[in-house]
Amino acid sequence: MESARSQELKFSIGDIIVSLIADKKHPSRIENSYKPFISNSHPDICLRLCYESGVTMPQAEEILFDAAGTWSIGKLNNNYLIETTSSRTLLDSELKTGGIYVEEEEEESFPFSYPLGELLMIHLLPYYGGLLFHACGIKYGNKGMLFAGTSGAGKSTIARLWQNQKDTVVLSDDRIIVRERNSGFRIYGTPWHGDAGVYSSQNVPLEKIFFLTHAKTNFTKKINPVDSALSLIVRSFSAFWDKKGMESTLKFCTELAQKIPSYELGFLPDASAIDFIKNQM
Repeated sequence: MESARSQELKFSIGDIIVSLIADKKHPSRIENSYKPFISNSHPDICLRLCYESGVTMPQAEEILFDAAGTWSIGKLNNNYLIETTSSRTLLDSELKTGGIYVEEEEEESFPFSYPLGELLMIHLLPYYGGLLFHACGIKYGNKGMLFAGTSGAGKSTIARLWQNQKDTVVLSDDRIIVRERNSGFRIYGTPWHGDAGVYSSQNVPLEKIFFLTHAKTNFTKKINPVDSALSLIVRSFSAFWDKKGMESTLKFCTELAQKIPSYELGFLPDASAIDFIKNQM
């Protein structure tokens, strides 16, 4: 049982509930993009938030990946150790419990600030039948569309064009979670947005996948499942440091490409693109 002074803060991202439990007050600054994701549901993973001063933690026994000093992930006593410039996070091998260790002078900082929140979800998703994609997600009525693209492909442009459309919610202009749920696929908004700065905690069944490309006219071209799966892998954020996670990623992209129709979408950066896309639904 948690002590009377313990405080819990929970977030639901992609229908995965992450709990932060602290023995002192949680940070007063919660990033705005995370506020819609605050949840009261039962957590899937519980993380103890620890503020320490001058504590030296053991080093990783094995480095699985090092992102040039920005963050790294390794193994320590069969647990995962994620290190960023502002925190160290231990996750148990079952991905159910762990601790985030932050220097005491960083007490007012938000623990899930980039890159930790995103890294945690990338690591968790393959074990929950899901994946994070470099994509814009649109909820149009009760239909979901995934507009996938690498940097500069036009995700933020598409998001801005959709923003003022009736019966439309932009789930995110840069990071979208896809999960297989009840024999279908759903897309989920995330707190991690791009240049358009739009995000939502809503989700919707996925109807179609569009791979974005700049063009001088609006067009779509059907893509076969094999090519679609390869394109999805390229546009995914995979836990490539984890063998089981990568196996799950490859299987997930293959099944997604087989079950959801995919298209290359060339579009003009104006309202004509939205009318054209609506006619494809």
